Amino acid sequence: MTSQNFRGERPVAATAPLADTRRPSAARARRARGARGSAAVLALPILLLLILLPTVAAQLTWGDLFQGIIDWAGGLFNGDGDDDNDGGSSSSSSSCTASSLTGYTSSVSLGSSLTLHWTIPSGGKTVKFALEADGGTNAANGWMSVGFSSDGDMSPADAVIGNMGGTGVYAYHISGYGLSDVARTSSFTIYAPGLSATSARTLMTFTRSTSDGSVSVKPSGSNKIIWAYSPSGSKSLAYHGSKYGRTTVDLSCSSSGSGSGSGSGSGSGSGSGTGNACTSSTLTGYTYQAQLNGKSLLLHWNKARSNGAVTMAVEAKSGAAKSGWISLAWTANGKMAPADAVFGNLAGGAVGAYEINGYTVSSIQSSSLWIGQSPTTVTSASGSTVVKFSRKHYTGAVSRFLAWNKNTLMWAYSPSGSKNMGYHGGAYGRITVDFSCRTAPSGGGSRGGDDDDDDDDDDDDDDDHDRRERWHRSHKRG
Repeated sequence: MTSQNFRGERPVAATAPLADTRRPSAARARRARGARGSAAVLALPILLLLILLPTVAAQLTWGDLFQGIIDWAGGLFNGDGDDDNDGGSSSSSSSCTASSLTGYTSSVSLGSSLTLHWTIPSGGKTVKFALEADGGTNAANGWMSVGFSSDGDMSPADAVIGNMGGTGVYAYHISGYGLSDVARTSSFTIYAPGLSATSARTLMTFTRSTSDGSVSVKPSGSNKIIWAYSPSGSKSLAYHGSKYGRTTVDLSCSSSGSGSGSGSGSGSGSGSGTGNACTSSTLTGYTYQAQLNGKSLLLHWNKARSNGAVTMAVEAKSGAAKSGWISLAWTANGKMAPADAVFGNLAGGAVGAYEINGYTVSSIQSSSLWIGQSPTTVTSASGSTVVKFSRKHYTGAVSRFLAWNKNTLMWAYSPSGSKNMGYHGGAYGRITVDFSCRTAPSGGGSRGGDDDDDDDDDDDDDDDHDRRERWHRSHKRG
């Protein structure tokens, strides 16, 4: 889900930005002193927030909803703003290509600056990896890491971290979202670790066994890979900012796999999520479903034409999502803003809709423009918690229409089961869902028995395009 409370992975360590210490010219000294005074007034509460945030995060209440959304903007779905254009947390599945490095067979791109290479020696008991960073980038000059996660989250995970400052390449286990939770480990062994750098690239190399660690490496089948690197080029391990991501890789290269992570069962995180094939819904009263986070978080929906709306339900079948809060949103570009978001607080059964147009509190407003048409409720059934709501086609901003084809969705839920809206940790993601479900459900059953739906769906595609064109024309300036 997505809305109000999300940031990327919890900072491993936060550092305040350095101030510009250049002395102003005499002609501007007076104005500079005034500007510094204003900046100091603004900087003090921000500094206090950075210091106190880890302590109070667990005590956030429902009233902290808006601030939570701002926090989210600063992390997972926020843009870069520096020389590397990876963005945060891409999570689509990655198709491998032939490696350009001698001694490696396959590779996948992890963003504009990083590439993961590997080869599987005979016998398949080890995998030889190389993490390549483009020369001159922050990843090449600071620290970089690649990890292996059971569900695509930062924690828990096994990771290999290389520091360009000369401390070397080591195995780590990540058990949480604080610096103290990133610790060297002997639970898995890396062989022949190395770092090498040229003006063109920096390489972190290592070999890992396929049979040890808390998260083993699979020579074939889906591996959930996470990565991060220094956002500033600093060699000290600290908060990665937006320089992180996740993807799903089949090391055998037999298939592209399906994207995952907390950041989308079938594509998640702030990169582009891969669409998930729909299946027949297992929830009474709904036609289709798609997995948001493995099999524990599902989106159900109906194809309802009579009132121009689609009834939907987000079902939490297990884990913390069953008892805390859940959120789902439509996004124009995979980032927090702009987005239309709905969330359910499982404490009191409340379901609300919000329009997010920026990264300030005043830009996040309650909305009644696109939610409704049927009771919005939070219920429990058959051991699951279900958030129910509906949305009309073509309501909200044009870029966030509920279209009857592909929709880019974001989701999140309480990582601890707390009913108070707050930091989501790694419990978030992104996915692309085709609401027309034009591929036959893969879980057995029919698409609803409408044999002529394909023609209707094609018409809907045209309608989507026409409506978007009309919206752009009506809002064109001048």
